[in-house]
Amino acid sequence: MPDLGLDAATPERVRAFCDAFSRRLIEFYLGGQLSWVQADAAANNIYELMVKDCGDRVPDYAWEVYLAFDAGESTSPGEDATTRPFIEAIAAQYAADRRSQES
Repeated sequence: MPDLGLDAATPERVRAFCDAFSRRLIEFYLGGQLSWVQADAAANNIYELMVKDCGDRVPDYAWEVYLAFDAGESTSPGEDATTRPFIEAIAAQYAADRRSQES
């Protein structure tokens, strides 16, 4: 995993990387810098990292983002129409959690 800056990474560091990656992914997706297809591909690419290198549990935030894009692949009406509401809810919850932690 040296290409990700995760030399000799512990599962905790990999989980933190996956969550940070997923936060950026939804930022770019909701901001229009990534299409649904591009964001879905990124979510699919991080899936293997989560299940292979995160130890005994996947990171909650990154997993929720992955599942939102997965739903867009298999649930009608599909793609952006399915995924965007899930991603908006995840982003809103993350923002609320951050605000409560800062208080």
